[in-house]
Amino acid sequence: MVNYFKNYWLKAFDFKGKASRKEYWMTFLTMTVFEIILLIIIGIVFPFQYKLTLDKGIVLTGSPIGFWIERIYSYATIIPSFSIVIRRLHDIGKSGWHFLMVLIPIAGPIIILVYLCTKGVDTDTQSTNVVSAAPVSQEPVAAPVSQEPVAAPAEPTVVPTQDVAPTVEPTVVPTADQTENPVDTNNTNI
Repeated sequence: MVNYFKNYWLKAFDFKGKASRKEYWMTFLTMTVFEIILLIIIGIVFPFQYKLTLDKGIVLTGSPIGFWIERIYSYATIIPSFSIVIRRLHDIGKSGWHFLMVLIPIAGPIIILVYLCTKGVDTDTQSTNVVSAAPVSQEPVAAPVSQEPVAAPAEPTVVPTQDVAPTVEPTVVPTADQTENPVDTNNTNI
């Protein structure tokens, strides 16, 4: 849990990376537990409470130091919380601008909650409008070695088009030697 708390603050201004489902929800759990512990400590050391009165409205009674510690912590977590939600949206292949759907009454927060619970997409099928957190390797990738022999490429075949004139086979004129002893190749004289 300590690592999630530390990464929450270290990546507070990282809006271009990705946050896995586990990273998001473990960070959410860690920050919730931390805030509950902080509020318990503030309540013990600097007790304050809100009272609703009919004539003055809501009145803060007790030590204002605890109130201001809690307010400062709440304001300090706004940007890191936006950051991790936007990185989570990048992991599922959505643009960070989808976070503005939270402004749609009732349906917006439900849609964002569904997005936060959705499994991340593979990098092969990821949308092109999302910036990937993984750096692109500059090293060449070796082709897999095949154990089968590689056949030689086939000779290209030429297909004549209609513009080409048909070829005429040359005719052979028999000489005097060939005409005296003709050979019957069809064996019709047997």
